[in-house]
Order: sequence, then C-alpha cells, then structure tokens
Amino acid sequence: MKEFISIDKAVEVLNSGGVVALPTETVYGLAAKINDVSALKKIFETKARPFFDPLIVHVSNLEMISNLTLNPHPILIQLAEEFWPGPLTLVFDKNPNTVSDIITSGTDTVAIRWPDHSLTEQIISKLNTPIAAPSANPFKKTSPTEADHVRQYFPNLNIVDGGSCEIGLESTIVKLVPESNTLLILRPGQISRQNLIDFFKSKNLNIKVIESFNLEGPGSMKEHYQPSADLYLFKNKPISYDYPEFKNKIVKPIIFPENPFLFARVLYKTLIEESKNVDILLFEWTHDELDSNWSAIHNRLEKAAKVIL
Repeated sequence: MKEFISIDKAVEVLNSGGVVALPTETVYGLAAKINDVSALKKIFETKARPFFDPLIVHVSNLEMISNLTLNPHPILIQLAEEFWPGPLTLVFDKNPNTVSDIITSGTDTVAIRWPDHSLTEQIISKLNTPIAAPSANPFKKTSPTEADHVRQYFPNLNIVDGGSCEIGLESTIVKLVPESNTLLILRPGQISRQNLIDFFKSKNLNIKVIESFNLEGPGSMKEHYQPSADLYLFKNKPISYDYPEFKNKIVKPIIFPENPFLFARVLYKTLIEESKNVDILLFEWTHDELDSNWSAIHNRLEKAAKVIL
C-alpha cells in the first residue's frame, strides 16, 4: 500500500499528467489539472464515472474564475466574495476556450468553488492553474472523509493526507436564473437555503431561493453515496428486524449524533467503517427533512439507502 505524499510531490504528479487525491473541508477529491485532457480522462477512468456526470473546478483565489467564465453575473461574484473559501459551488457560463467539454459534460456552464483547506489551496496555487476534483471514491459509492478511506478504495493512488474533513458533506451547488431573479439549489450542503436567503436579505436583493435537487449535476443521481453494506432507512418509524431479506444476514443498526453538524461530519465515515463486517445497516430517521439544517443529510441518506421504509 502506497505511502501518503507531500504537497510538492502532489504538484509534481499533477504537472506530469497524473491524478492525486486531495483533502478539502467537505470530502476528499480526485484531482487533475483542468488544462490536461488526458489527466481529466484518468479521473473518469479511476472512478468508473460516466462522462455525462460533470466535474467541479476548484480554484485558490477569486481571480482564477475570470479565465474560466464568460461575463460572470454580479450576484454570483457577491456570493463568491461572501462564502469563499467554503462549501459553496457556483455555476457560471463557461469560457469554452479554457474549460474542456470533458469537465462540463458538453454543457455551456461550469461549476466552480474555492475549497477551504490550506493544503489544497497551496497545491492549486503552486500549480497556478485550477483543478477538477470530484469526490475520491468509485462512482456511486460513499465519499471519503479521511485519507485512509481513499486508500481503501484505491490502494495505488497518490494521496495527500489532510486529516479528517471538517464538514463531511459535499458542497452546496447553486445556479442563478437571472430572468426570474431565482437561485436554484441543485445540491444541498452546509450552506443552507436559509443561509442564502439571509445573505440576499442583508444585501437588499430580491432573489428567490428554490431547492431543485432533481436537476442534472454532480450528485443528482437517484443512487449515490452508497456503502458496501445495504442501507435500510426507516423514515420516522422504529427499526424492525422482521424482514425476510434479513435472514442469515449480519444486520446492524447505526447511531449518529443529534447535532446536525456533527451528524454530517461523521456520516460517511460511519457508513464506510460500519459496512466492513456486516451485510445490512439500519438507521431510523427522526428529523425534519424540511429543516435547512437537516435537508442535506436527508438528501445523502436517501441516495445512499438501498431500501427506504
């Protein structure tokens, strides 16, 4: 099993056309330089990810977006200035001369964020070019929040160990629809609908914020984030063991913290580690999925679940 690598080694590998797993505050990402088409293809090959699923571009300063976008809307710039670096991904009209169709699945937009993790910020700055970095796991499997999780998935991958991810859930993705003064939340995350509403109110901007989780984009598949054991999600009903498919299987209930931020931080770690020696995991959901503090967690659990009861 490979040793973890240094920042300088990561820069060397990326500059030579390789891919590297890097830490962020959300989850670990599988990175390649955006101007290296061969390396971008390696991301898809490593993850067994279909090319119709677009990648998020990561930057290390606001200036980097100017070369990636066409006429960025002032409201998106305000959101970037308020929430970056941090767990918010913004969808811009892309510059087709600098952003490959491989990254954007042939669409005219590009999703961009500035991750809040010093190691990855340093690596992007040393490269002096943005990176594309989806989560560092096989397609549809649980996202890694520790370097060891990545190594379990990909023993021969170059990995930078940045410790445990502070947030533990992928970033919120938003897209502005200027014609209707609407901001669509394509994927929920720690930056909640209420956070965004409060921001627009503070700026006296009349922008509606709507959750549109079923639109196409990263993490929009019906099945995603799935652990190696089958997850049975009991929604507001007690866990029961009286199911024929549980017969002769190793079945284990899992418990999470009551605080939503602590819950999110350990969600993927729990799913990965509790799956190792069991066939089926059980969890009873008792929270309000419409509460903005819980909607992202609920979104991930529903996609991770094999069965919802």
